[in-house]
Parts: sequence; structure tokens; C-alpha cells
Amino acid sequence: MFKRKRNFELTPKLSFAIAMLYLASSDGIMNKEEVRYISAIMHSDIGVLNKANQYIKYAIQRNMSFYHFLKESKKILTDSQKECIILNLIDLMFLDEDISPYEEKLLKIIIKEYEFNYDEYLKYKNIMYIKNNHTIFI
Repeated sequence: MFKRKRNFELTPKLSFAIAMLYLASSDGIMNKEEVRYISAIMHSDIGVLNKANQYIKYAIQRNMSFYHFLKESKKILTDSQKECIILNLIDLMFLDEDISPYEEKLLKIIIKEYEFNYDEYLKYKNIMYIKNNHTIFI
């Protein structure tokens, strides 16, 4: 039996989907809200979501680190695309109302590897917290 060799050519959209899946699964749980959010962000593009999932499985099987993905995606993303990914990751973190330390750590790594200032993104994170804190109405 021959195994088909997979080549994954990262595109900006695929990189976006992979980053979202990595963050959503970083705490070991992908809840329904996270899945719905990622699907909506990807405009229900099942093809790109399947390819992102295949990439992650491929990376795990070959012991490719998350840093490898960041290094490769950084080469093809514009600064605007990187910022869009980071801001959407921050929004994704608030979906389950409980930001795990794993999500927080992964976000810090992404911001650092994409060569942005973490303190600058803390402002956005705080704004997103306020936006998503609906418990103040209860």
C-alpha cells in the first residue's frame, strides 16, 4: 500500500483557519460556539476548514511544532492579515467566557512570532472583554 505524500501550500486563508483551530483546541476542548464562530469567520468554507484540520493532523504526525506553522505563515501574511488573525483569535478566546491559560499562552506566542507588541493587543483584549461581558445585564 502506498501512502500519498501530502504537500500543504499555506495560503493566507488557510493560515487563518489553522490559527483559529489551534487556538480553539489549545485548552483541549472545542465547544460548539467555537466551531460555529470559526465556521462563520471562514464563511462556511468547508474545504478550507477540512484542509486546516488535515494540516494540523499532518503536523502532529510529523512532530512539526506550532512554531514551524508560525514561521511559514509569517512569510506569506501581510501585516494586515496577521492583525486580522490576532484580533479574531482574541474574539474567539471570549466565546466560552473562560480564557484558559493555554489560550492566553498561545496568543502571546502568536503575537510575538508575528512581531507585534503584546501590550498593544492587551488594549484590544480588554475592549473585547467589555464587549463580550454580557453578565453585567443579569
